Amino acid sequence: MERRKELERRLAAAAAGGGVERTERQHKEGKLTARERVELLLDAGSFVEIDALVTHRCRDFGMDEQQIPGDGVVCGYGTITGRLVYLFAQDFTVFGGSLSETNALKICKVMDLAVENGATHVDTAISSLSWGTSHSPTESMVVAFQDTPHDTGLKLELLQEIGFYFREIRKKYHQYESEYAGIDTRVMINQVPGGMISNLSNQLKEQGALNRMNEVLAEIPRVREDLGYPPLVTPTSQIVGTQAVLNVLTGKRYKSITN
Repeated sequence: MERRKELERRLAAAAAGGGVERTERQHKEGKLTARERVELLLDAGSFVEIDALVTHRCRDFGMDEQQIPGDGVVCGYGTITGRLVYLFAQDFTVFGGSLSETNALKICKVMDLAVENGATHVDTAISSLSWGTSHSPTESMVVAFQDTPHDTGLKLELLQEIGFYFREIRKKYHQYESEYAGIDTRVMINQVPGGMISNLSNQLKEQGALNRMNEVLAEIPRVREDLGYPPLVTPTSQIVGTQAVLNVLTGKRYKSITN
């Protein structure tokens, strides 16, 4: 009986995420929580969560006293119009949506399970927020798969309505836009995640050295190799990127070391 109560307590803590106050803050900003987004996307009652009680293993900076079941990412599987899908949704109410070791392992696990269980998937973004450092447009993929065994069943008219809505929203933030809004093959060739290239652009612009972007991109794989191939996710992507910038701008590799 005690074990059952403890299990129920932990599951309730996982469902609560970062707590009532942070959830209300999300709602006031017009945003849904990770679980609300999952429920809205999937067929009602189809979601099965994976690793709901996982917590991080960090013991530095007092983090051992901040343990929230689920560790900031909701993972699992369910159906969309009857089709099996695996998915994850990062929860901003837990540690600001930051990525821990166990958080990343959950995401990788759900991707592996998708492959093992034959759940086909494609990462996309609505057209008005796609390309550049984002994903391929959803509408293009929907059209590409129409009248094939992989037809998504999504309605282009509704996707168009969503696209037009966010097109107007995007205009309000044009001053924050990266110069890398088009297709840039250097993202793949130089092993640079989409979001990282815009950060590099800002760093070089501040130093008046934006013309040296190609040198920095060529340096990134070398720095990554030197550091033992760390995954290019925050914060290690920032460390690798900043070190590559320093190596190029100082004219001598590792003359200055980022901390």
